Amino acid sequence: WDRHELRIDVTFTTSEQSHHVDCKRFNVLGSAYGYRILLYECSCTTLSTLATSLMRHNNQRFSAPDKGYNVHCAQFYKGSGWFESTCYTVHLNGIYGRGDGDYSGANWHDGGKHAAIRFSEMKLRRTV
Repeated sequence: WDRHELRIDVTFTTSEQSHHVDCKRFNVLGSAYGYRILLYECSCTTLSTLATSLMRHNNQRFSAPDKGYNVHCAQFYKGSGWFESTCYTVHLNGIYGRGDGDYSGANWHDGGKHAAIRFSEMKLRRTV
């Protein structure tokens, strides 16, 4: 499979500090595999639990409100994503502008708390 790196930049509503998670290997498999996300060697230097939260989505199939493996989570949380058995720990495709505790918003579950996201950006780079 093609080799890519992934970087996710995120800023929470509760702080001006930005964080980023880097994954040295990243890929999304094709439709025959349910668009599974593959994440390897993910780390975060500013807040180590962010990488752990993201890794819970590793090898999950993509779901949207109208189609996918976990349609219930996509409908309930009002956004598409790679939902796991308990729905998510990272939800970048939720509704922006929702506060902490509004689980339909874009947020990152970290250390027992859902933190609302003010800004997020995913960057991909092909590696050799």
